[in-house]
Amino acid sequence: MSGNTKTIKCARCKVAVEISTNANSQSVVRCPSCGLTDTLKNVEREIADLAEEYVGEQLDATFKRIASRSKFLTYKPGTRHKRSHRFIIDFK
Repeated sequence: MSGNTKTIKCARCKVAVEISTNANSQSVVRCPSCGLTDTLKNVEREIADLAEEYVGEQLDATFKRIASRSKFLTYKPGTRHKRSHRFIIDFK
């Protein structure tokens, strides 16, 4: 699997956050625009939650498309709660 690099952005400002080059889990991540800060560990956890939501949405869309082509299958997605995130990445 090839490694794709994504830029972590502040969800409020849509600006790339500042992370030191030799960061560890306790390093501080900071938005240069609004000043929002947190540890890299917490930011990574938030990005993982966002990725989980994105994958779930993509799977729902795929299953819906597959079921729409069949007269024998139906698909009703479960409830998916939208959470707010302070840090984001662009998946597309």
